[in-house]
Amino acid sequence: GIEKQQALSLYEKVKRNGGFSFPHFLSAIQKKIERAIPPEAEVRCKKWLKASLSLYPESISAIAAWRAKNIPVAIVTIGEEQYQKEKITLLNVPYDELHIVTPPQKKIDALKILLARYGPPIAFIDDNAEELDSIRDAGITEDSLATFHLARPNPRYPGKPRYPHIAIESLSGIF
Repeated sequence: GIEKQQALSLYEKVKRNGGFSFPHFLSAIQKKIERAIPPEAEVRCKKWLKASLSLYPESISAIAAWRAKNIPVAIVTIGEEQYQKEKITLLNVPYDELHIVTPPQKKIDALKILLARYGPPIAFIDDNAEELDSIRDAGITEDSLATFHLARPNPRYPGKPRYPHIAIESLSGIF
């Protein structure tokens, strides 16, 4: 096996180098432990993924309400393309456009494309303050791109934003 701290370190390394995927992660572990990983390891990882994925409870109803108002919904996610598509498919999230950003690109790159396509203003909701701050760092103002910081209990990204963003606790009732 491999120590938990080593696995976490490898996870972060894989994530930084092109985005996380189970094949890349298992390959990194195999290199570290210098022996073959059983083929069923990826199958077990995918079963774990399916069992562990969850959406915020109001996500589907909020997206349905936005789409009913003819508000296009674009998902902007970062990571390895196939892994991100698999997650979105497993969660059955409705959307009009999907933008998967592979590191070293940032979400701001996809947002610039959306801004050019739809024109201002557009809205961006994220629970990661760094992603929201990168919009302001790029010189895009709130008049062009409204930013919503989804602040939940026990956040995955506990950092504080450097810029003001509209703080929300739920996706319901935004528009």
